[in-house]
Amino acid sequence: MKKTLLIDIDDTLINSFELPIVNQFLGTNYGEEDFKSYIQEIFTDPSEMERFHEFLFTQKVYGDDTIKVKDDAIRVVKKLSKAYSVYLCSDYTFWQKPWESDRFFVGKFHFLKRHFNFISPLQHIFLKEKQLLQADIMIDDRIENFGENIRQRILFSAYHNKTISSDELRDRGIIRVDTWSDIESLLLDSKKRGDN
Repeated sequence: MKKTLLIDIDDTLINSFELPIVNQFLGTNYGEEDFKSYIQEIFTDPSEMERFHEFLFTQKVYGDDTIKVKDDAIRVVKKLSKAYSVYLCSDYTFWQKPWESDRFFVGKFHFLKRHFNFISPLQHIFLKEKQLLQADIMIDDRIENFGENIRQRILFSAYHNKTISSDELRDRGIIRVDTWSDIESLLLDSKKRGDN
């Protein structure tokens, strides 16, 4: 029986959808390297944050002109799907407007259909509380998403988690990876050696 592998979508399989939208909204040219935490934290004025959310809900968030798949993600996930039972798991709700978030679900679903159609939609999990999930392995960009029922926790480096120390990750039993090639080495090369 194959081990179960959960893979997050935003900031793990794909680059941040927020950055291009923030740049468009503000007329700026920020890059991920300009942030140590979440992009939205640049909005210190609550009314500006509210205007941004109004703007965000008018945008085609998961269009190919907005979102880019991370380097090697498609190639490596295809290989992983032959060695593991792979499930793509993601949140699609915005706490500010949860009942209006369906457009993000539809956009994300169609994005997966275009780029990750080798993973059946029956293996897509959409929920906010990912720490409720159970699996052998989980890859995510947020340490809060790793619940106690995940045996191997892999943190995918993202602009907002780079300040998490190696000591904290070690204490929580989390391994950090920076690229999909790192994941390939960790989960596929080690499987060949019998480590995994």
